[in-house]
Amino acid sequence: MLELILPQLRAIDLIADRYQFNDQDRIQLHEIAISSLQAAAKTTNEFIALYKILLDYVRAVKEVAVVPERVVLLYQLGLELFGVMQYNRLVELKVYEVLKKSSEPMYELVEIFAHKGLPEFDAWAKKSSAFIEERKMSKEQLRKKLGMLLLCELRFEEKITYKDVARAIDNASADIEDFVQEAVGHGIFEAKMDQLEETLVICPKTKRFVSKEDWQEISDELRKAKEVVGGILEELQDEEKVEEPELVAGLKESIEGVKSAKEDAEVNENDKEEEEEPAATEKVEEKKTGKKKKGKKNKGKKCQSIL
Repeated sequence: MLELILPQLRAIDLIADRYQFNDQDRIQLHEIAISSLQAAAKTTNEFIALYKILLDYVRAVKEVAVVPERVVLLYQLGLELFGVMQYNRLVELKVYEVLKKSSEPMYELVEIFAHKGLPEFDAWAKKSSAFIEERKMSKEQLRKKLGMLLLCELRFEEKITYKDVARAIDNASADIEDFVQEAVGHGIFEAKMDQLEETLVICPKTKRFVSKEDWQEISDELRKAKEVVGGILEELQDEEKVEEPELVAGLKESIEGVKSAKEDAEVNENDKEEEEEPAATEKVEEKKTGKKKKGKKNKGKKCQSIL
């Protein structure tokens, strides 16, 4: 039944805008939607909708007025859902400090997903078993997701072995092919596998944390690409300028050719009229005298065609 009203729950900001809700009414509307979804959500789509509404809620509410449990739930969903793969957004929220004060274990886990690796996760899970059970979290699923994100940091577009993958996810007994296929299904990266050689090439589609240095690198690459494209366009424009006189000359030649053909056609037409004129005179004389004037037969003469 919840699926039926998901579109309305996702559009609560539009509803609030339409009816010109003030800030307090808008927050109350978010809280109603959060409570409804939190109580009844079962499917992935429903939990994703809850995550997005929570994200809008913590942005709308002032830091001092936010409900800490809402913040903890937001970060928990951000860690559990495979649809959330970048942690810049969550770490940079103002309520991140609220999380640190209200739930240290959840804060530590977010830090691990954003910046650290599987050894740190295993150490955290060992000391936080009661917290994991209390929050009804899956240690195995969390570890799997972190491992998939860590694979994106391996050698980009270089061939790696199944053993390399097993070392990266710290799981020698893992079924690498199933693991990679599941990651591809979640849209974390693309991969080309060679089952005979047990090698693969990974092409990441995301990154768990994009730093300022990464953004600068992306900006530099875009600037270089822009310069290359600009240079190509200038060369094409120069080539067009060189070819333009040749094109004009070709057009003039074509026009002269048409004129010449027209003149030839007019000359041929005049010749035809001159040939027909004596024949007409002979017919007039025949009518006057009643005698047919003898003349040479035109043998094998062909008509000249006008092209």
